Amino acid sequence: MHMIGAAGGVRSSEESQLVFRYQSFARIFSFLGLVCLFTAMVSPNWIVVVGPRHTTNVGLWTMCRNKNCRKYLGTTKILVVIRALISLCALSGLVAVSCAFLSSLRKSKAPLFANFLTGLLVLGTMLLYDMSLKPNNIFGSHIILTALPIYVSWSFILGCFSCFLFLLNALLFVLAELQGVVSIHGSKKNLVPQRRDTALVI
Repeated sequence: MHMIGAAGGVRSSEESQLVFRYQSFARIFSFLGLVCLFTAMVSPNWIVVVGPRHTTNVGLWTMCRNKNCRKYLGTTKILVVIRALISLCALSGLVAVSCAFLSSLRKSKAPLFANFLTGLLVLGTMLLYDMSLKPNNIFGSHIILTALPIYVSWSFILGCFSCFLFLLNALLFVLAELQGVVSIHGSKKNLVPQRRDTALVI
């Protein structure tokens, strides 16, 4: 009886440590995802237009040519939608990180849903941004119209990476939730033999 109880206690301790590791990694990745998202959001390095004399970097709000930056005045509908979506992603990311770090104070599925929702929003934004680029113009805007090749730059890749991190966080919280359920059922099963043995002794 004591051996069963001890084995159950060790197993429960190991499962609790595994849940803690899942949650710790999820918090770290959630914070990194938010940092990557904010960095990509404010950076002018979403796309690069390489010309014979100068290089132009275009972001969502800023355009730089030879390190001289100014506000990007594009007002096309697709650009307005992308700006609104990326802002919503940043807000959702803040909520996701807050839920991830406060999940130890209150057991809830909020971190799972917040990270999953943020990941989907970022994924949708990245896909819409990619579809808005054409060989000869950007967002259908007449401000920048070029026959030069257009390349996506590191800010776009960073945004995609933040999407991966948020979705990975959601998966980690799912694993932590499943492991917690398994741990609870395992503890209940280990208590049943102990009660029966006590009854027999009496």
